[in-house]
Amino acid sequence: MKLTESHFGLIRTENGISADGGKTILPKYQEMKSHTFETLVFDIELFNGQDLTESEINDLKEILS
Repeated sequence: MKLTESHFGLIRTENGISADGGKTILPKYQEMKSHTFETLVFDIELFNGQDLTESEINDLKEILS
């Protein structure tokens, strides 16, 4: 894994990974429904202004594991 949470606009809190500044915690990748993960990827792509590469998606999965 090369990337960190901040690359994706996420933060690591003591409770887990958050996409909204710590208000809520994202479920682990293994517990996440596929449409939830797809929506998260879409939101991150909008945040970054470009599509995620396969390598970035793999890093995101690892971060959420």
